Amino acid sequence: MIRIVTDSISDLTQEEAQAGDFRVLPLTVRFGQEEFRDGIDLDRDAFYARLIAATELPKTSQISPEEFDRAFREELKDPANEVLCVTGSSKLSGTWQSAMMAREMSDAPERIHIVDSLNVSLGEAALVRIALARRGQVSSAAALKDFLEGYVRRACLIGKAEVLKYLVMGGRLSVLGGAVGSALHIKPLLRLMDGKLSQAGICRSKHRAMEWFAQQLQDVPPDPAVPLIIAHAHAPESAAELRHYLRQALPDLPPIEEMEIGIVVGTHGGPGIIGLSWMART
Repeated sequence: MIRIVTDSISDLTQEEAQAGDFRVLPLTVRFGQEEFRDGIDLDRDAFYARLIAATELPKTSQISPEEFDRAFREELKDPANEVLCVTGSSKLSGTWQSAMMAREMSDAPERIHIVDSLNVSLGEAALVRIALARRGQVSSAAALKDFLEGYVRRACLIGKAEVLKYLVMGGRLSVLGGAVGSALHIKPLLRLMDGKLSQAGICRSKHRAMEWFAQQLQDVPPDPAVPLIIAHAHAPESAAELRHYLRQALPDLPPIEEMEIGIVVGTHGGPGIIGLSWMART
């Protein structure tokens, strides 16, 4: 059987993992001297409550090779099992490298297959869900890896940050730029390309931001067979508004799913971020 392992950069929850028969390994987040495992010791509500009150950004830590090794060993106890591991982007986190090191440590590396999602959060989650849906239809983890990597190249992820404070605290925006941007109510528009996050523009109103989201879908039409995902960082009302707008503006879109952004993107972008992911049509 193909066992699927991912990391909590995907923002898939432990409850989803249990229901879907896969494994989510947690990153850790540290507020001062307190350290928590993502989704195990700290849920999303508690995380955002702490983040909003924080005077400095918490620190996130990647999953170690030893943690991956333990998980792989457990999944491979059954000699009929293989592992497909989907990690967050290797260009944003060291988690992919940890998984690769764990594979090299294994007594059976040929039974472990690692996919660099080149994505985070909702984009990575979309790829994991595709793998879960496909795993019963392929003969091996190697075949599933090949299939999934075809979608990695088609994955699209865009977003909008709401609060500039966290980008300033994380060094991604100058203090002066953050102050000016806040005064002008400027919101950065974001895009993930080739595994890296970059600024795709700015906007000053919610309506203009939603128009921008819709335009991106028109420029790169989605695969009708794969659901879109809208994700939010402690902002369910904003996610619902975007979903309603897209449904009105582009009524032929595939189904739209929703999820919440967790500690990795939430730490660096702050509450209020809205993201949209989809698979480009071939």
